[in-house]
Amino acid sequence: MISESILKNVHKYEIKSFLKRNSVEKIDSRLTSHRADDYKPYSKIIDEEIKVNKINRKLVNEFLCEHICYSKTNIYHIFDLTNFFCFNTITEVQLNHFKSNNPKLLFNNLITDVALEEEFQLCSTEVEHENDQINQISFLFYLGLVDTRAKGRTSFFSNVIIDVKQKLVFVKFNSNLLENAKYDKLFLINRLLTILTKNDEFQPLSIGYESFNEEKPQKMIFKMFSELSLEAEEILNKKIPLGTDEKIKSFLKDVKISQNEKDYIKQIKAVIYQDLSDNFQGNLFKNGWVFRFVFREKDYTRASSRTDDYSPIYGSKVYWNLKELIFKGKKMNDAGFKWVLPRNQSPILVKLESKNNGIIIQYYNDKERNNQKFRKEKDNFVAQKIRKYLS
Repeated sequence: MISESILKNVHKYEIKSFLKRNSVEKIDSRLTSHRADDYKPYSKIIDEEIKVNKINRKLVNEFLCEHICYSKTNIYHIFDLTNFFCFNTITEVQLNHFKSNNPKLLFNNLITDVALEEEFQLCSTEVEHENDQINQISFLFYLGLVDTRAKGRTSFFSNVIIDVKQKLVFVKFNSNLLENAKYDKLFLINRLLTILTKNDEFQPLSIGYESFNEEKPQKMIFKMFSELSLEAEEILNKKIPLGTDEKIKSFLKDVKISQNEKDYIKQIKAVIYQDLSDNFQGNLFKNGWVFRFVFREKDYTRASSRTDDYSPIYGSKVYWNLKELIFKGKKMNDAGFKWVLPRNQSPILVKLESKNNGIIIQYYNDKERNNQKFRKEKDNFVAQKIRKYLS
């Protein structure tokens, strides 16, 4: 029987939807649980349907991993991938040979077939291989049981991604379970990275990683901030009626202001930009925008600004007041970005933070539930942005 504690990583309504999609009969009458922490009927019905071949273990595994590794993971800690056994080409035959020679790495293992017995236990390893290249390797680790207020004892996992293409390491967590874990976050991360680099079964992969220095992530976040903000300012500038500069100059002349004319023109246009941004909201910025930022000088927070509905920050007076200082410093500790992908069902909503010589990504819920395909597309997009601006 599939463990209740594993199923608790998924909401009950999501399990119901999965069962309905697979034409399971009499679902409501078979799911008689009235307590939020009681998943026994859900475990039982899945087990019964597997026995009669209505659904199979592989399908259940895919459903669970979609939630455990993607839609429920929203905190990523990122490191530089400095070494890997195969940055170059490897054929499918060679890769299969490597897999068969390293059974302890549990390639393509099903989480439904794993007995969860030890903390930091490897459950499964998946390889994404295309055109004789390894794009990424995904490890699923069981970290132990966590007691949550709503669901009781829940299996806590971490998904670690070795992104070979972008040369990055992602250590991913469900933030709700992370908050209730008996170990603190840094201990968990360090232990997982030690396992990947020191434990015998992982040695054939030759994984090496490094933390970032303090400046590199700050400069990277600034470059992302700059890219979207300059694009937004160009769009806003095109919306200002022709002759606006002349009218501002005329006004300044009328009130007898002759010095610092360029600065005053910028300040007055910034007010117009704020109004345009507030009125049009996100309709103007087709590729995305900044929705929050924290600006620090040395060790002191100079200012922060955010929009509760993830709308563009360009309607904020704080943004325009600090813009010149931010662009002069070319560093940023914390910013929130909304990127719009043409083929994706929902936008990317993330906060990137520079902290403890590392990069932290926080995904925000965006009302539309992500499936694995679209979440992977978002992850790949963000990874490309990070690597581009780290270089």
